[in-house]
Amino acid sequence: MTENDATKNHSLENQLIDALFDEDRDILILTTDELEIEKINQSASINFGLSTETLVGRNIESLFTAKDRARLKAIISVLRIDGETINTHFDIEGYLGTKQQSATSIRYVQCETYGQRYYLFVIRRAPRPIPKPLNGIDSEQLIQRLLKGLSDSVLLIDMVSRTISDCNLAAEAMFGYARADLIGRSPQFLAPDEEAAKDYVTRGRESYAKTGYFQDKMVCRRKDGFLFMTLATNIALFSYSGEQNYVLAINRDLTQEETRLNNILRLSEQSKQLMQALSDSILPLKNAVPLMNLRDLGFNDRQIDIAAILETGETTKVIAGKLHISESAIKNHLSIMYRRVGVASRMEFVKYIHDHQIRIE
Repeated sequence: MTENDATKNHSLENQLIDALFDEDRDILILTTDELEIEKINQSASINFGLSTETLVGRNIESLFTAKDRARLKAIISVLRIDGETINTHFDIEGYLGTKQQSATSIRYVQCETYGQRYYLFVIRRAPRPIPKPLNGIDSEQLIQRLLKGLSDSVLLIDMVSRTISDCNLAAEAMFGYARADLIGRSPQFLAPDEEAAKDYVTRGRESYAKTGYFQDKMVCRRKDGFLFMTLATNIALFSYSGEQNYVLAINRDLTQEETRLNNILRLSEQSKQLMQALSDSILPLKNAVPLMNLRDLGFNDRQIDIAAILETGETTKVIAGKLHISESAIKNHLSIMYRRVGVASRMEFVKYIHDHQIRIE
């Protein structure tokens, strides 16, 4: 998109926002990035029984119940990542404190007239539709059977609010959170970092559109910060009308399998080292010419780059900055590199490379 196209789009969006606020059927609220109310229409003033002057500058969270405030924060965190419109339901407080269920559309908009980035809330007082059965089966019963019957971790994700709406005991044990701490939060907080969460969401959407499910290995983060590998199988649940209402996210912990594979890898590397030692003992010129490089030991390009910087004594943070990847990714690579040569620290790794005259390039 050219700069002129972007300017036209922003100008058009400003005109649309102004036109929307001239309407009086739905409740319209424009808030700042900190959720302070910047602009409202007449319907909002009538519904809440407060003047425009009273509402403007107030935090929009004060208009929702305590339960919905937590869900609103989770939805806002999702919007900041993907920027798309989210449709959900809240209990809003009307005139004289009356609570009414409403259909709410929230969009993260570019609005030059009122600021750079704002949230546009479009609220329509309407009851939430009752979910239809799934393929002739009561969807609620089916979901409850899956939650109780599977030994793997199961998260039920509401695709309207894009937050966790239920989970099983295995999910609590796997991630280290109580059920109450999981429900109402975006599942993206279980990813190791924001970049991984964004990639996971993008690939999931593409897969749902093609096959209706998504399966891949992914790294997750426990409450205590421990990173572990899982096999994620996500199944999209659709209504008769074709809407994707929920995602059933099933995660199998691969830690034990990874440990077994790492032990096999360690034994393999130890065997290679033993064979190398035997080979060195019968080569009279073993100290004259280095016999191996890191690629011979199975290191990939990224790990070779890390080893080259590691030898200079730089910290993990500096290495991450130079290679433009996260510190957690650097730590994961270092762990693999140490296991590959049978050491436990960077000092031992550098010493091993020097002692065995292994070329880094």
